[in-house]
This record gives sequence, C-alpha cells and structure tokens, in this order.
Amino acid sequence: MTAHFNGYYYALEKTNEVETAIFKTLDDDPNQILTLFPRLDTNMAKGYAKDTEEIIKMASLSIQRHPNSKWVYKNYILVGKARLYDCDYQNAIQTFKYVNTK
Repeated sequence: MTAHFNGYYYALEKTNEVETAIFKTLDDDPNQILTLFPRLDTNMAKGYAKDTEEIIKMASLSIQRHPNSKWVYKNYILVGKARLYDCDYQNAIQTFKYVNTK
C-alpha cells in the first residue's frame, strides 16, 4: 500500500508534469505531417533534468523499501521513462528490458 501511495504516486505525478512540458513543445502544423512522438532533445532535457532525477529517486526508493510489492514493475517503468526523457537511452533500454523479462 505504501509503495503505491508514496513513491509511485509522487513519481507518476512528476512524470505527468515532464510529459506535459514535452508535449507543449509539439508544433501541430496542419500543413506538415503530424508527429506521433515528440522529439527528445538534449538541450530541452536539461530543462527538466531535476524533475527526472526526482522521479528516479522516488521510484527507486519505493522499489528498495518494498521489493515484494505489486508496484515494483510499474516503478521500474517510471524509472525507464525518466531515463528516456533525460536522453539516457542505454540505461532506459536496459530498464525496459529488465521489466520485459520479469
């Protein structure tokens, strides 16, 4: 219960804030082909690097303190998303592979 409502919930809220900031940068020009996924830029990632670090910290604490919880893999997904948004692609891929194999 505490794994869900402490670490996961607050990490999810921060993830939603970062995603909102990323999607605000999309330029929906009807004269161009619309993009499905936003382009992740390292210069833009520096703007919300503090938030992604906080997401990783909160989700990791939840994983460490409650290793038998059913929210462990959802926390790993949030860690992977935060690493993806931080343009740390190698670690994001490893995190998603770990969740996929478990």
